[in-house]
Amino acid sequence: MHITVAGKQVETGEALKTHVNDGLTAITAKYFDHALEANVTFHKHRSQFSCDINLKAGRGLMMRAEGEGADAHRAFEVAAEHLGKRLRRYRRRGSAPLPTFTEPDLDIQFDFDRILAESAEHCLVMQSI
Repeated sequence: MHITVAGKQVETGEALKTHVNDGLTAITAKYFDHALEANVTFHKHRSQFSCDINLKAGRGLMMRAEGEGADAHRAFEVAAEHLGKRLRRYRRRGSAPLPTFTEPDLDIQFDFDRILAESAEHCLVMQSI
């Protein structure tokens, strides 16, 4: 899995990158055979750090999680818990996509000769009255 760790006005050290790599690898291995890509971005808001995780897990499945904490490691832990919960719910629900509504195939055939014959018979009955 390809993991990108970036910081917006925040330094991301080697220890943080290793922590993120180990955490995401453990979470994705628990719920999926393979995840394709993960983008992790850290932000600093006043005294809080925030972490955004965008995970692409194949078959068009995109998951997003956010977390906040006093430091970058805690923000990642909160976001990773949120991502793990979402992945668990997705797997429990079943990975099959919901069925889409399709119009039923109506195979209606009209017997126009019979309809015309009945109409003509009805007209003859009406004329005789």
